[in-house]
Amino acid sequence: MPSLLIRENPLILAENDAEKAEALSEYFSKVFSIGNEERPLIHRDRDGSLMDPVVIEKDTVLRLLQHLKPDKSSGPDDIHPR
Repeated sequence: MPSLLIRENPLILAENDAEKAEALSEYFSKVFSIGNEERPLIHRDRDGSLMDPVVIEKDTVLRLLQHLKPDKSSGPDDIHPR
C-alpha cells in the first residue's frame, strides 16, 4: 500500500504499516462513530402485522407437484423432487 496522506498542512505521511493502520483507524472511527444525534424513528403498523396473509390453494399446489421432474437435481432449498 502506498504512503497515506494524514495531513496536508503541514504535510504528514504515514509510511510504515503501523502508521498506516493508525491513520486508517483514526479516520474510520471519526466517519463511523455513533454520536449523540437523534436517531430516525422506525414506523410500524399498530397491529404488528408485517405482511399480508399467505393464501395457499390446494389446486395450485397439486398442479405444481404434478409438474416436478424427478430426473432433475434439487434446487437451492436442497429438496429433491422425488
